[in-house]
Amino acid sequence: MRVFALLALCSSVFAKEATVDLLNPVYQDGVMTTESGGVISGKNLRIQAKHIHYDTLKRSILAEGDLLVEHENHFFVGKKFTYNFLTKSGTVYDGTTFEDLWFLGGKKITLMPDGSYRIQGAFITTSDNKDRTWDIYSHSTSVTPDSYLVAQTPKFRVLGAPVLILPSLKSDLKWQPKSPVSYQAGWIKGQGPRISAEYRVYSWEDVNIFSRLEVRPDFQKLGITGALETSYLPKNSQTRFVSKNFIQKDTFFNDNDPGKESFRFRAQGLINSENKEKTNTFHTSWDWYDDKNLPLTFQGDNFAHNKAQETEMLIRRIGDKTISGFYFRPRINSFQGFNQQLPALNLSLHPIEIGKSGVIMENNTRAAYLNYVYSDDVDGLIPDFRSGRLEMEHNLYRAFRTKAFTFTPLAGFSGIFYTNSPNKGEASQAIFHYEGMLDTKLYRTYSRYKHQLEPYLHYYGLTFPTIRVDDYFIYSIADGYNRLNTLKPGIKNALYLPGELMPTLSADLYSYAFFGDQTYKLLMPKTYLDLLWNISNVTFGAHGAWNFEESVLDTGNLSLLWTLNANFATYFEFRHRSRFDWRKDQRYNFVLDVTRSIDELLDSPISDGRNTLLARFQIKLHPEWILRVRTHMGWGRSDEPSYSEGTIDLLHMVTSSWKLRTSLSWLVPTKGFTAFNGALNLTNHF
Repeated sequence: MRVFALLALCSSVFAKEATVDLLNPVYQDGVMTTESGGVISGKNLRIQAKHIHYDTLKRSILAEGDLLVEHENHFFVGKKFTYNFLTKSGTVYDGTTFEDLWFLGGKKITLMPDGSYRIQGAFITTSDNKDRTWDIYSHSTSVTPDSYLVAQTPKFRVLGAPVLILPSLKSDLKWQPKSPVSYQAGWIKGQGPRISAEYRVYSWEDVNIFSRLEVRPDFQKLGITGALETSYLPKNSQTRFVSKNFIQKDTFFNDNDPGKESFRFRAQGLINSENKEKTNTFHTSWDWYDDKNLPLTFQGDNFAHNKAQETEMLIRRIGDKTISGFYFRPRINSFQGFNQQLPALNLSLHPIEIGKSGVIMENNTRAAYLNYVYSDDVDGLIPDFRSGRLEMEHNLYRAFRTKAFTFTPLAGFSGIFYTNSPNKGEASQAIFHYEGMLDTKLYRTYSRYKHQLEPYLHYYGLTFPTIRVDDYFIYSIADGYNRLNTLKPGIKNALYLPGELMPTLSADLYSYAFFGDQTYKLLMPKTYLDLLWNISNVTFGAHGAWNFEESVLDTGNLSLLWTLNANFATYFEFRHRSRFDWRKDQRYNFVLDVTRSIDELLDSPISDGRNTLLARFQIKLHPEWILRVRTHMGWGRSDEPSYSEGTIDLLHMVTSSWKLRTSLSWLVPTKGFTAFNGALNLTNHF
């Protein structure tokens, strides 16, 4: 009864500030104490200790023994804690806390009302042991509520001995996907050992800067590589800036002359920005490097560049009635050959309904100066070509809907004018195109799922252009017009489980019929099937195309993603392409198919039959050990041998903050194992 009375009295005193739960409390002269343990919790505060002393008059707390303090979502342990409800501040003596990867502590940790804290005699480390191998020591350190750290005169210490002293240190302690510290050591066939280190040298608010140094310690030809990565990713803005820069003086394992030492560089970056309404957009990216093999040189999980990016700039504005854009794409790498747009302008009107007819009109205008340049490797063998280009496109369409079906016809016109042509004069072409889409949807609900059936017909046609294909320059697929008449019949099936938006099983079976075409003998030379099956832990996908005219499987892609449990997952993908399945950027654009004969296409790089098998699996051998295997095998390519390459990774959590990755790799150009690599990353997850 006495215990409950004391708890009631204490609760009335602290009702607006805290909730009290003590074991065997004693109350005397306005002071409540316990030696048996208890908890005091309030707004953004929780104190747990064995010995607790309350002064209800001064509204202060003293807690000791088995101490745990939670303040503003931060946890602290220490020998003693004092807190005052009037100032809403407290002090942890001989305390320790953590921020993601980092352990922080010191003689006194002062907790401030705004959620920040200050540490006197502070240490910062990643070691979770009392005997620290290394740490950063500072007389005074402060951490903001957003986990930004400022340390005065920090000393980097190893085994207690200072090795480096800085005037100050500022860093972001919050979790980030990229490891702030990484060390690597490895061996590459034909080049020998390599060692590297990467550090996050600056991290504050929205800016992160990483640097990396890599050395190949060969006494005859010392190889050295340096890299700098900068990112600006503001949280309250739509602006994004990323830059990765790299220089190297070394040999290259995949060079024609592996022993040749060369100087290489790469500058890669992008800037994206848009307003909150997303009506104004600015994008620019660049990728400047002097060796076409360089994207393969500087690899790794820690400082991997993206694949070769386009160097371009785009400015777009979406207005009330128009959409306008400016696009600029130059060539800055002489070994590349592609279509330069110097520049390209676009103006489109928002779709307009003509009166109340339901007919929608679209209007687009594009103007550009185009310059197609070939690589310097073929300089003089194939002439470059350039021309001004003006295009106008107009479309009319209307949807007719009934209870049974929907029919949408479309008619359009494209006119293109070129200031230059293969005949050294002006050229122009005009093309009419027409489409029609007829589809319907049928449903039936069963006890466990819903079945949706969608038959459809899609007709697409192009008239003969007013000029022959060989009489104007083709810069891209936007110039490649020729007479075409195709009909796509198909039927989609989908099964939905109750409450699911995505189908558990979907299948799309369709074909293409070609009318008035001299290329194919059959009306429907190919039939396609797209299949996707999703269950709780398995996803199976398939895409196939059967060529009736040649009686071959044109395309056969199969994929299987299986997650057995938290300890095992695997992925397999098989890709087959016959020599009659042309390599096209837009698979279902058939202008090329009806313009060139099958024999012409078979003798070109457009024909490239091959088989590929991709496999990945991951096994958790132990809570601290993970095995990953990735393989890539290929065969069936004409005049080329089969190949196999892959990587085996073994990951180990050395401590709560350090991950060790050991890798063994083999690549196509070499026989046997190509590289062995070990990486130690500062991170608390695999």
